[in-house]
Amino acid sequence: MLLLGWPGALPAAQSAAKGPPFRGDADLFNRVAVEHKANRERVLTWRGVVAVSTEERTAGRPESRAASRVTFAYDRPTRAVRWTWKNEEEVSIRDGFEQVRPDPVFAGAMRKEGAFYELGPLRPRSIKGEWTVRVASSAAQPFTPPGDNFDPAYWLDIQGERVEGRLAMFYDRARKGLDLSGVAVSRRGTQVTVEMRLAGALNQYEVDLAQGASVVSYLASTPEGAEERQTWRYAQRGGVWIPEELVLKRTDSRQRGFWRKMEWIENVVNEPLPDDEFSLPKLGLRRGDHVYDANSRTDYVVQGAEYPPAEDGSGLTAPEGWRPGLLVLAANGAVVLLIFGLLVARKWFSKKGAP
Repeated sequence: MLLLGWPGALPAAQSAAKGPPFRGDADLFNRVAVEHKANRERVLTWRGVVAVSTEERTAGRPESRAASRVTFAYDRPTRAVRWTWKNEEEVSIRDGFEQVRPDPVFAGAMRKEGAFYELGPLRPRSIKGEWTVRVASSAAQPFTPPGDNFDPAYWLDIQGERVEGRLAMFYDRARKGLDLSGVAVSRRGTQVTVEMRLAGALNQYEVDLAQGASVVSYLASTPEGAEERQTWRYAQRGGVWIPEELVLKRTDSRQRGFWRKMEWIENVVNEPLPDDEFSLPKLGLRRGDHVYDANSRTDYVVQGAEYPPAEDGSGLTAPEGWRPGLLVLAANGAVVLLIFGLLVARKWFSKKGAP
């Protein structure tokens, strides 16, 4: 997985590195930072449906493609989020022959009131007893692509990194006369381009001031031949510029490729959410399904009238041989982002110093 992103936070001990005067318009860093943050913070509620198309290839292995559908809801004031990801089709291709997977992946998760809930099929034979759990980490917040995970707030920035924080740091360095060689900013019409170069590696962002200072394109590359391109299309909904389409293409020097297109086919912003939006039935739990609470280490079967019966076809349908269940985890850990670009940034800042 190749994800090149903004440089990380800078240690105070590296604050003394002076450099030549910054030759660009440093005020652009500040303007984009302020307007981008303002647009994101205008999102109070957001719900919708996303159609996702994915293709992957690796030399010597079958190619694959998937067609998926995501439903989601987000409440920014309470940080509550719920999503359900279901692959409607999964196909493996080898030597021109296609094989359709009989049990496409589905998954769902919800975060609210300090707890994280992960819904998914459970394999009773995997551990002693009847429980097994599909989780990405003990932090249990696997909201980062390109896996089958989804957090709507993630798509308002770059790779989950806050755009304004990185630009504010560049602005502060330029204002203090600290070294920013390798960093450039320019403007053409309403579009602002920010570049960071080091030892042949490149991060380039294009931001449109006319669309809430949203990032409309992204390019990252390394001398070894790895490259990632992203392009966005936005629309204004509820007073906010919100993504309507994202196309991501990722390749590396080992003949691996990843392509994904996301289309927000339903986008409802800043309208009241239903009272049950962040409930277990809305997540997909049905009468007779199991809940395992990792906080209290207890498990139980839900039987309330608010849960639809499993036989009515609602909720998620587990693949043959699997049983649905729910894991409840404390949401007290940070999301771990494996961002390749931090390696580039670490080299850059060890060389340049920090404010």
